[in-house]
Amino acid sequence: MRLIVAITGSSGAILCIKTLVVLRNYEYIETHLLISRSAEKIIVLEAPYSIENVKKLANICCDIDELDVPLASGSLVVRETCS
Repeated sequence: MRLIVAITGSSGAILCIKTLVVLRNYEYIETHLLISRSAEKIIVLEAPYSIENVKKLANICCDIDELDVPLASGSLVVRETCS
């Protein structure tokens, strides 16, 4: 299963981080992480994690500026979406 986690800059960033921590316990879940620049600022101010440590929690971390990664290009196959 693939799960995309996007941290966009709200004060709920810590909830996304904690979700990633829990999901690491499930080998069958492949996590793809996208962190906005605003989210990076919030994480630095509010979370007890560095940006690099947050990125290490996901299986795949997509750079916000890379347009050719599967997540940005539309070639990443996922079954369902939710928001």
